[in-house]
Parts: sequence; structure tokens; C-alpha cells
Amino acid sequence: MVATVVGAVLLTANPQANTTEWRPQPEYEDQDEYWKALAEANASDRTKEIAVDDMGDREKTARAWMEAWLGMYKALPGNNMAHIAEWAIDRLDIIRVPKSGRPEAFVFSATFSVRPTYPIARNSFWMAGNTGVSPGRDETWGQMYRELMLRAEDDGKYHFAEMGTGAVGYSENMEELRGAVDIRWEASGEVPQSVRDYAVDYVREQVEYYNSLAFNMSDASLAFNIIDAKITALTVVNTGAASLTKAVGMWRLEYRLLPDDAGKVGSRGWNENGGRLAD
Repeated sequence: MVATVVGAVLLTANPQANTTEWRPQPEYEDQDEYWKALAEANASDRTKEIAVDDMGDREKTARAWMEAWLGMYKALPGNNMAHIAEWAIDRLDIIRVPKSGRPEAFVFSATFSVRPTYPIARNSFWMAGNTGVSPGRDETWGQMYRELMLRAEDDGKYHFAEMGTGAVGYSENMEELRGAVDIRWEASGEVPQSVRDYAVDYVREQVEYYNSLAFNMSDASLAFNIIDAKITALTVVNTGAASLTKAVGMWRLEYRLLPDDAGKVGSRGWNENGGRLAD
């Protein structure tokens, strides 16, 4: 199969960079103080409360939400671990929209960079998930990828609904705009539907993750996409004595992913199997 990417792309500059000298916060030496500061940073996060007006265009609405969200962290006190001095939206794509007759909501992906004043290399608030280096910027910056769902409410605003590093909005049965990949089932044997659904969702998340890496690459010539995926085996694993006292179910999942250019994949801990990447 051939995957075709169809969707709108919004490339934005950095509207909140400033030219003032970056002044890092002093680092905590006492671990208890560090974890207390991290807890305070988490408590100051108001992501779920952010809502923006309908801008009449999904890309503009998504951008407005991102600006409000990143602006929230910039407005925090300078001694808050979550505080950022600067930020940049590096890329934004609308990737999922509601099917006909469904309530208005949409999912967008965002690759963005932040410059926290508590050094990012030791900042557990920001240095998590898929945070990495921010191309073209120094080591005080970090870049990350997120998928976010916004939902229209009765007040005429778009409200936060969900955020993650992949598979956001799949429970809503939305229309995929970004080269959807069907997960083919080639496993034999009887598998409970709930286990099968979980396995398909997991492989779909892996496809989304690897396809999102292209947005974080400073050299676009190294980018690749997963264009086909299949589950080849799902077998029960003996949990031994654990299943005697608790309802424990463990399954071994085997799947194959097909990149559009295997030569660009490099070493990612996978085995090659018939031109596919096996995990």
C-alpha cells in the first residue's frame, strides 16, 4: 500500500523569544527539595483549563491554543521549575478531524521547543517523554512532539480534551488526515477481543511514534515513514505462580513495520525480516 499525506501544515516562527540574557535557576542539591519543587511545578500546570475562541480555522485555533498553553508556563514565577524563558512552535499539523455527524473536535500534532530557566538536562518537568535537542538552538533548549485534541463546547470555545505522544483521538473514531496505516491482523489462534484491541492500539501508537520522528529531524533527508504494519503473532505467556493469587494475563506480541526507505532507519534495536522491521 502507498500512504499519502493529506492535510494542512502550519509553520510558525517564535513569537515569544526574547533577546535578554538567559539566567538559569540555581539547581537543587537536596533531593527532597528537588522533588518538592517538581511537585509545585506540577501543581501550577493548568493545561486542562485552557480554552480558546474559535478562530474560524482549525490551524489558527490550534496555534492560539498552543500560544496560550506555552504562555502559561512563561508567565509562571521565575523560580518555578516549569517556568520557560522562551518558546517556539516549530511545526503544527491538523491530523484528525471528526467524521460526518460527529461532535466538533480535532487533533493536531505539534513539534515545539522550550527554554526553561531550570536547566533542562536536570529538569524532570520538561525532560520527559520524547524531549530531545532543539535543532539550531543551544543546549538550554529542548524540543518535543505532542498530539492534542481540542473539543468545541457550548460556550463557543475550544477546550482541551486529550494530550499524548501518539494515538490521541483514536477512541473517538475520527477521520485520519495524515497517511493512515491500517494494522493488518495475521496472527493465528483464538485471542480475546479486548486483548486484540489492545495489541492493535499498541502497534498503531508505534507507527505514529516513528512517523512523528520526521518532524524532529534537523536533516529532512533522513526522514522515513512507516507505510504498512501487521501483527504476526499474539501468544499467551505462562506467568507461573503469579496467576495463582492474582488475575494476571500476559501476552507476547510480534509485529512487523514496513518503512518507505529501510536504508534511513539505521540501528533502532530492530531485526530485519523480509524487508520489514520486526519487534
